[in-house]
Amino acid sequence: MLLLDPDGRILLLGYDDDLGRYWALPGGGLEPGESHAEAAVREVAEEVGMAVELGPELWTAQRAIVHSGGAFVQYERVWLARVGAEQLAVAARADLAVSHAADDIRGFRWFDARALAECPDRFTPPELPGLADAVVAADGGRPAGWPLELGLVAL
Repeated sequence: MLLLDPDGRILLLGYDDDLGRYWALPGGGLEPGESHAEAAVREVAEEVGMAVELGPELWTAQRAIVHSGGAFVQYERVWLARVGAEQLAVAARADLAVSHAADDIRGFRWFDARALAECPDRFTPPELPGLADAVVAADGGRPAGWPLELGLVAL
């Protein structure tokens, strides 16, 4: 889920696991019987403590991953969700630190376009800074011609 705040910043989670150090959008796997949209909303609530409404779908991608001793293909669907100023503080809740540690999440950060461009860390997908810039340039909406199919992307 691409969470966009009123200042045009996006929220990313920092990971440090057997795939290395990188920044990624909040999200995760499907529970039995759950739709992709339902999973996206649930994962945002679990990972950052925010209740959000889905906006337009932005892109889909696939990623081949070898992680925790297994190999699999991860299918991603990314939606936009605009968050209000009142929601920005909830990601600092102490109870989230425990679940973050269990998921190898080392923290979170709101990135503006300049911070994305200057960050030396990796992003997943690697195209994330440019994709986020396009959403912000579209006045926080879905750019013309989207949703995109990114195909197979690297970490």
